Amino acid sequence: MLRQFIRSKPGLYSAGLRFKEALPAFLRYDRLYFEVKRLLKLQETGSNALYLKKYLKKRLALLLREALSYVPYYRENVRVSVKEINEESAYDILKVFPYLSKETIMRNQDAFINQKYNKRGLYYKTGGGSTGQGIGVWKSLRDLDVVRAFNNYEFEKVGFQLKKSKIVRCGNDAMKKKNEPPWEERGTVLMLSPPHFTPQWIEAIYEKLVRFEPEFFVIYPSCLEEVAKFIRDKRKPVFKCKHIFLAAEGVTDRQYRFIKEFFSATIGAIYNLTEGTHMAVAQGPDITLYRLNQLFGYSENLPDEYGNFEIVGTSYWQTAMPLIRYRTQDLGKIFNGVIHSLDGRKQEYLIAKDGSAVIGYSIRIDDFTWDYVNIYQVVQEEKGKIRIKVVPRGNFNDSIKNELLKRQRERWGGLFDISIEVVDDIARTKAGKRRLIVNASGCQPS
Repeated sequence: MLRQFIRSKPGLYSAGLRFKEALPAFLRYDRLYFEVKRLLKLQETGSNALYLKKYLKKRLALLLREALSYVPYYRENVRVSVKEINEESAYDILKVFPYLSKETIMRNQDAFINQKYNKRGLYYKTGGGSTGQGIGVWKSLRDLDVVRAFNNYEFEKVGFQLKKSKIVRCGNDAMKKKNEPPWEERGTVLMLSPPHFTPQWIEAIYEKLVRFEPEFFVIYPSCLEEVAKFIRDKRKPVFKCKHIFLAAEGVTDRQYRFIKEFFSATIGAIYNLTEGTHMAVAQGPDITLYRLNQLFGYSENLPDEYGNFEIVGTSYWQTAMPLIRYRTQDLGKIFNGVIHSLDGRKQEYLIAKDGSAVIGYSIRIDDFTWDYVNIYQVVQEEKGKIRIKVVPRGNFNDSIKNELLKRQRERWGGLFDISIEVVDDIARTKAGKRRLIVNASGCQPS
């Protein structure tokens, strides 16, 4: 009863999260969190394949029935009777659903929300990704807790202990302004700001890491590569920790080998999405082979005219805003549950006024702007200057343009002269991708 009351009040629950160390697990997480952890343990033993297969059939059937009964978009666009769906027919009926694009979702956001949920009790999550095309999805606390179960399970497999293990997290939620120190300690967590991995800050970041003595990292590979370069160039001792999760960007064999040379740790990479349709993990030395977690969602490949294979996914668990046969715009051939040659999370550098290299992935449009912008791209044609090309939504106007420019200048004005260009579309590459960063200046990081 107490758990249901706390979790039914998003504000109260969010306040509780700030003191989650004091809350027992049964108050921190939905019951489905513990169910997912149970299933993951069964999957790891490998002796319950038939049971898990039947379980996932039931989950998919439930998801499809919910979608056709309570989600307006599917109800209006998919000609299937709910009565036809059962655990034996679910995967066949899934093929009747059309492929789902980011554009379709963002044009019809409210039509994808399950009408059983009160929108005020949901949480809005946004992402831009390497393709520069914004996406926003609504999630319930249960949806979020399911993802936590999968994430926590992967962390626990390498020895991570919540509230005890010291961990470094480097990502979009750790962003700091240029004149601010690039770190913030939150108990056992050290947050590091991605754009600060520059010659100006790299020594201070390294010294902070030495003092903090982390056991684990969750970090962009391009950021950790800068630390490894510093260790190499300054002849510092190999940095010792337990495990490194490389996240949010694709990682190359070269990067893996280079980081491995200067960090004494096991190294893995995580592929997951704000949209919540996929989770896959790569483990060195096969760092480019991402093994999909079959319990997380159902994955497909959609071939294109260039011989590429787009990754398409359906989450078994996300019910507040179910995304069925969602096109990720990431490319990679799926074979035997493994993504080969994952492409789409490109790494590119931009050159600031002072000549320092800024990791392109850290240049993000903030959450506010996705209500008015469909696609964006950052273009650099000379050192210290960037042009942000935006494809507007119907509600975009000069006031929004000025606000977008103001926000970007507040964050990046010390590094770049910034302008906004409104365009009708962003050209795709031959591979069918839109590039988030285009450095046409000829300048490269030293």
